[in-house]
Amino acid sequence: MHTTGNKRRITADKPLALVLIVVATQLATACVREPVAVSSDEISHSEEVYFGPRFRKDRVTVYRFRADNMSVQTQAGQSVVDANYTESIMRFTVSDVHEDGSADLMMTYDRLITSGESAFGGTYAFDSTQESADPETDAKIVDVLRKLTNSTVKFRADALGNVDPESVVGTQDACEVMQELMALQARVAEFNSAGLAKLFESTWRVADETYTRDIGKPWQDVKTTPVEGLGYWTFTSNYQTLDRDPRHIVLGVKLVMSLEFQPPEEFIPGMLKVLETEFEMIKGDFRYVWDRENFELVERTGELEFNWRIMQEGLFQDEVVRTDQHQHVTTSLQRIDE
Repeated sequence: MHTTGNKRRITADKPLALVLIVVATQLATACVREPVAVSSDEISHSEEVYFGPRFRKDRVTVYRFRADNMSVQTQAGQSVVDANYTESIMRFTVSDVHEDGSADLMMTYDRLITSGESAFGGTYAFDSTQESADPETDAKIVDVLRKLTNSTVKFRADALGNVDPESVVGTQDACEVMQELMALQARVAEFNSAGLAKLFESTWRVADETYTRDIGKPWQDVKTTPVEGLGYWTFTSNYQTLDRDPRHIVLGVKLVMSLEFQPPEEFIPGMLKVLETEFEMIKGDFRYVWDRENFELVERTGELEFNWRIMQEGLFQDEVVRTDQHQHVTTSLQRIDE
């Protein structure tokens, strides 16, 4: 890894990373087994399916979540790498279900494995099941990750599976410490209330689906997300039924991302002004398996990979700074039947 002594990160780096966490978490996909082959005529038969939760009191589900995120930023011939890997086993318990279909839930970690390479914070590795910590990892990092693993997270989901971030409690103390550790600062968004709310939503519904769909024909979902200093990302998801039987439905999803460039009229002091952007999608393919009896995801996996170029106004007159960013994100979620 090569870095410059006074490296300036592009202004969109942090907002983009947060967007990617949400997209990769919600749109990762996969199949629990080889799907049974069915004819195109069978697939085309109309059938309405609700891709959202039906909470049941005392229901316990265990999921293995994996996420691998790598970003390479190149500026003036110098590259900065940020990479991290996470594998967690999360245990969800439905504590109570209300008349309107909403539910109170609790999540605990059975295991947390994570490692990372931060451009400014060095490397680290952690496994909650190992008594001996990695000797090359800062003891403060080990302590806060153990604190995180031992957290009991409580939250509420509405009948459609939406989670209010303000209802998510249990990791605030750990996140405050993580914010002070340079190697983990970029990871706070994954474990704070807002990040966990998005992750929890993704464990019991297909992407952002909260509607009943006719799986006999393809459908499209379009969502727009503002990004500070740049404008608006638009995510267009095209869904198609690949297989179905009495218990499971297999969906394939193609994702297209586009950026409507709208720089702000006023810039925050110290923020480099974005003059031009160029975005190239490389991969955005996903796959879901839905358990129609339990209204749950069985397994999902997906991959996002793209290149992004940003031209920015430099700190000196007539200077233009060009930054090339390559991003690769893979994630998966698998229900563990005990």
